[in-house]
Amino acid sequence: MGDNVMTTNSPAIRALRASINKRDTEIERLREALAASEEREAGLTAEVAERDKPCEWLHYDHCEGKGKSDRAWHWKTSCGEVWVRSFGGPAYRGYKFCPLCGRPVVEVSE
Repeated sequence: MGDNVMTTNSPAIRALRASINKRDTEIERLREALAASEEREAGLTAEVAERDKPCEWLHYDHCEGKGKSDRAWHWKTSCGEVWVRSFGGPAYRGYKFCPLCGRPVVEVSE
């Protein structure tokens, strides 16, 4: 063998192996960070989709059979609340967003 041949235990080979191991470790760390980032992104995407859904307000007649002056405007919301107003619904009152959940208000019918 000539003088230019490196053995598997030569300092240069050991340095290359250490460098490769260091890079492999860094690649694995970056893969884990990417996976965590993608998981956070998926969670945020779902959160944004939920946030952007409107809050549906359904009017119902709570006082069937009573006189007109006894009637109140009852609204069931998709965020789980019941709103009672003496007159008018969310559009009439200028509600653009639900006061409880903050999502855009949409009046719906049964």
